[in-house]
Amino acid sequence: LNYKKNINDCVINPNNSNFAIACENNIARICNLEIGIVLHIIKHDSEVNSCTYNPLGTLLITVSNDRFARLWNVETGELIRLFYHNFLKNVKYSSNNEYLATKTFSKEIKIWDLNNGLDLKLNKITDCVNDYNFSYDSKLFITTEIEILKYNIFEHNQTVKQYSVKIWDVITGELLHTFKHDDCIKSATITSNNKYLLTLADKSISIWNLNTKTLIQEIKDIYTTPS
Repeated sequence: LNYKKNINDCVINPNNSNFAIACENNIARICNLEIGIVLHIIKHDSEVNSCTYNPLGTLLITVSNDRFARLWNVETGELIRLFYHNFLKNVKYSSNNEYLATKTFSKEIKIWDLNNGLDLKLNKITDCVNDYNFSYDSKLFITTEIEILKYNIFEHNQTVKQYSVKIWDVITGELLHTFKHDDCIKSATITSNNKYLLTLADKSISIWNLNTKTLIQEIKDIYTTPS
């Protein structure tokens, strides 16, 4: 497969039958995995930045600079639903196939109910989210955030950055707890039993107990060595 425009994303269907490509020429393609032929051409009105399959591999979601996320039937190539959310950077599915989360280039997050297309409002979320994810049971949502606080001290403007990981109830949008950090958090994930939270900073990993909301262990001075 030869492309004249840059490829922004490429994902393989969980059922291993096809793969999807998101391109800067306003087009995404669903292709046969074995021989590479194009099965469906998916069109947006602007550059397609990312795409992902649902866990069953029956649906594909594409996000674009045209401010829309589009949900497609993988088998037929039919457009199922539109989700409007500014200039979209990437997208993630919940494991139960019921929810979708989109992130814009300005780091805004929205969660969508795939059954009715409604935006599930997250209460008190900041406008600067680094990373986000669903828990394994799709009941919780995790965001890593940077909040910039502005102060005026003796007529001098000062800004302070606060770093945190927040846990949300997916259905109600309620903020359940905030875990504050001294450093910028790159990513966070919850174990499959919903007992522990792991957060990754530049040079450390922190392990938290979700029931007691306490820090169990912090592993510092972690460096990635090139292989």
